Amino acid sequence: MTLVLAAIANQGKSVVMAADRLWTRSMGSDFTEYGFEANLPKIKCFGKYAVGFSGNASYADSAFAMFSNELDLDSVVSIISSFIISEREKIIERLVNQVTGLSAREFFHLNQDSVVPKEQINIVYSHITELDISFNGLVTGFDKDNKARLVVIASNGEVMDSTFTGHYAIGEGGDFSIIFYDQERYNPMQISEADAVYFAFRAKKWSEAPTSVGDKTDIIIIREDGTSETIGEENHLMEILRDLLLDERKKTLHGRAERVSRLKELSEGSIH
Repeated sequence: MTLVLAAIANQGKSVVMAADRLWTRSMGSDFTEYGFEANLPKIKCFGKYAVGFSGNASYADSAFAMFSNELDLDSVVSIISSFIISEREKIIERLVNQVTGLSAREFFHLNQDSVVPKEQINIVYSHITELDISFNGLVTGFDKDNKARLVVIASNGEVMDSTFTGHYAIGEGGDFSIIFYDQERYNPMQISEADAVYFAFRAKKWSEAPTSVGDKTDIIIIREDGTSETIGEENHLMEILRDLLLDERKKTLHGRAERVSRLKELSEGSIH
């Protein structure tokens, strides 16, 4: 129930990031997680880079508070990765202590078989295997060499550079966005900044239907020269994007009706 996407455009001179505003709320293992739509964007621009998160809202404020315009893109990626790893370690520490009464360091470094019953050891490792803090990051913008970058940080802290693909997305709607870009043969070297903005809006709206991605949309544009633009849900440009998409859909439906009518004529009545 969430989506954050980014794509390079304008021959590598611009990067566009877009997202909905859905978060996951978790209040502990005794409660069912649920999705909610926030009032504020979940993507933010800091000078020459932008950051977006998907998943558990409880981590977002803490993560965003660590960034500033003085940091560079690679430093931010490292900070997010370390933050996620640290949060995972805190969960593992609590789990081990609750199950065994030991600290995580004691549990993992002692001869477990002589100290902890096998049943408790199995419980700890089974929970660690399934552990997912449901928090992913996507960082985009320009690095110290002023090169456009797309970097993903997974929920285990693993870092993946996706610059080569020219676009990427995270969240439950991420796969649908990636497929949309690939199917439409998106080429960052050939597409203009304006077209990339509309492309991102289309990909985001296309991802809404199959994955329940939130209706509200925010878009950030970052440029090689250090300038940036933000198109929020309440911005008049967002209304223009909606109108463009509506017009496109109307034309598509009209064109489809004409083609179907022509098919009926060519089939000489064998297709009704």
